[in-house]
Amino acid sequence: MAIIEVSEDGVRRAAGGEVFGQAEEWAGKVSGLRAGGPVISATVDGIPVSVRILPDGIAGECGCAAHGL
Repeated sequence: MAIIEVSEDGVRRAAGGEVFGQAEEWAGKVSGLRAGGPVISATVDGIPVSVRILPDGIAGECGCAAHGL
């Protein structure tokens, strides 16, 4: 099993500066943070979200409405 080291700089590079900046703005609105294996999940401003750490980046899901609908 590969061990993935997570750092602020690594997350900033993987997510991109704009997404990382948005995450910093939302940091005070996070509750129920849980991490298990490569998956991190939480509720952000009442919306469930999850992120899976992959060897080549990250993949995320949220319960938010899609933009443009």
